[in-house]
Amino acid sequence: MLQRSRPLFSKRLIILLAWGLLILGTLVWLTSLQESQEKKALRIFSWSDTLSSDILKKFEEESGIKVHIDYYASNEELIVKLKNMTSQSYDLIIPSDYAIAMLIEQDLLQPLDKSQLTFLKDINPVLLGHDYDPSNAYSLPLEWDVYGFGIDQDVFKDSDKINFSWDHLFNDDVINYKVAMTNDPVDAIGLAACYLFGKKKSLSEKEILAVKRLLIDQKKHVEAYAVPRADYVLGSKNAALALSLSAYILRSKTDFPFMKFVVPKDKTFISIENTAIPKNSSRAEDVYTLLNFLYRPENLSSTCNVFELFPATLSAMEFCDTKEDALEISKKIQEPHYELFFSRHLMPEKTLRTLWVEIKS
Repeated sequence: MLQRSRPLFSKRLIILLAWGLLILGTLVWLTSLQESQEKKALRIFSWSDTLSSDILKKFEEESGIKVHIDYYASNEELIVKLKNMTSQSYDLIIPSDYAIAMLIEQDLLQPLDKSQLTFLKDINPVLLGHDYDPSNAYSLPLEWDVYGFGIDQDVFKDSDKINFSWDHLFNDDVINYKVAMTNDPVDAIGLAACYLFGKKKSLSEKEILAVKRLLIDQKKHVEAYAVPRADYVLGSKNAALALSLSAYILRSKTDFPFMKFVVPKDKTFISIENTAIPKNSSRAEDVYTLLNFLYRPENLSSTCNVFELFPATLSAMEFCDTKEDALEISKKIQEPHYELFFSRHLMPEKTLRTLWVEIKS
C-alpha cells in the first residue's frame, strides 16, 4: 500500500509546486507592473490642501497620464527631500513663495518654457514679479491667501466702521480682549518685526530684543497659540480676534455666522503657493500638459472651492464660492501704498528656535 501511494503523493507535490510557482510568478509580475506604472506616472510633491484629488483623477481620465502624489507638511521638508533625492525626482512641486528663492539658490529647479503654457495672460498681475522669483522664470502662482484677522462680530459691533490694523494684535492701548496667535515662530517673529520695523531681510540684535519684548508683552492677551486652526478658538468664543489665513475663517463662517475675516488697513502678509518643476525631472512635456489642465478656470476654481483658497487666475475667480471675499481682498491689497510682505527667516534657525522658547516660557 505504501509503495503504491508514493507516485500519487509525488504528483500532488508537483501540482502544488506548480501552483506555488504560478502564484509567485503572478505576484512578481503584478509587483513589476505596479512599479513600472509608478515609474511612468507623473510624480507630484504637494501640500495636502492644495490639489483636489477629483481634479487629478479627471486629468488622468482625460489625458491618459497617470499621477502619483506625495504630501509634505512644511517647505523645509520639501527642500530637504529634493536635495537628498538621488534617483527618480518629482516632476511637479507646489512650494510657497519664500521656498522658491531657496530652491533657485540651491539649483533645484528648472526654468519654465513659457511657450508651452496657455494661461499666462490670465494670471492676476498682483501675484507676479515678487522678489523670490522676479521674472517668474522658475515658478508661477497657483493659489494665494492672506493673513488677517478673524473677528467675533458680537464683540466688534459695526465692524464695517472699524479700521483694523496690526495695533489690534500688538498694541496694549487697543487690546481689551483675548486673541489667538500663530504658533509658528517664523510667522510670529516676522509679523512682530513687520509691525515694529516694516520690511526687513534680517534683524540686528537690538531689533531682536525689541521683537522679543513685544511678543512677551502680547502674551497676557493670548488665549492660545493656535494658527493654523485659530478659527476653533474664535468659534468657541474663547477669543474675540484671531490671527489667521483667510481660508480658515472663510471655511468656518457657515458654521459660525458671527465670524468675519478682515484685512489690516495698511499692510499684511500674503502666502502664494506656486507651481515649479524640479531640475531632475525628465517629464517636462507631460508636466506642461498637466499645468494647462490645472489652470483651466473650471478646474482651478473647483480646487480652490474645496480648500477655500483664492485662484491665481482672473477667470477662475468668476467660478469661486469665495469670489466676493477674493475680489474685496484683492482690491484692498492693490490700493496705493498698501504693502505686501512674505514670510521669511529673519535670523538663523537656531537663533529663531531659542528666541521662540524664551518668548513662550
